[in-house]
Amino acid sequence: MQDQSYVEVMPPQPQAPPPAPWGIRALAGGFALSILLYLLGSLLGALLIRAFGLEKSPYLGVVLGLIQFSMVLPPLFIMRRYGSLVTLLGLNRFHWRMLLETTLAIALGFSGSILWGLFLLPFGLRPQEPIVPLFGQGIGSFLAVFAVGAILAPIVEEVLFRGFLFAGLRKYLNLTAAVLASGALFGALHFQLYAFPVLFLLGVLLALLYYRTGSLWMPILMHFCINAVAIVAQYYAYQNGLI
Repeated sequence: MQDQSYVEVMPPQPQAPPPAPWGIRALAGGFALSILLYLLGSLLGALLIRAFGLEKSPYLGVVLGLIQFSMVLPPLFIMRRYGSLVTLLGLNRFHWRMLLETTLAIALGFSGSILWGLFLLPFGLRPQEPIVPLFGQGIGSFLAVFAVGAILAPIVEEVLFRGFLFAGLRKYLNLTAAVLASGALFGALHFQLYAFPVLFLLGVLLALLYYRTGSLWMPILMHFCINAVAIVAQYYAYQNGLI
């Protein structure tokens, strides 16, 4: 008789997440409400920053962090009605092969960013204005911008654009259309004209990575790596008077 006292548990294999269970009204309404909260929060935040003199201060991170957090509330509230967020977003899934695909996506993302930056260089343009100088000098300012830009932003934006928007679009569009539409919205809603091509590319890569691995951890990791490198590079350049 076979000994059944030991059962080998294999990690879940990478596979595409199923289309989202939420309907088109919930998708459109939740996404529109997220953007509305972002716009209203940005307006209110600008008034608070000016009123309390938070320019070039680490406390700027508190205001920006609250604005980002408000964006993710509508999709979280909607998704929670359809089951566990951990299961819906694939946060309970991990396989070592996911890291290989994530590494490839990160390499493609960095390559696209560098090439686009080099393309703009002769025109005296830059894809995005550096964010680090807005927080001022010092280690406290660096920690604030890193927390907001490299930790909170990837989580919020991946939940909104990949976990909620892309997953919802897949229910009504084919894969290619869902990837392109979510990537375009991701790029456009950063409101950075010269950065749109590279942000669109990143949005496409992040959506494909989520589809390929079935785990939101992987696009969060990719998003973190790209933002973290950019912030550290900006901080070094700012401290040495290069920007």
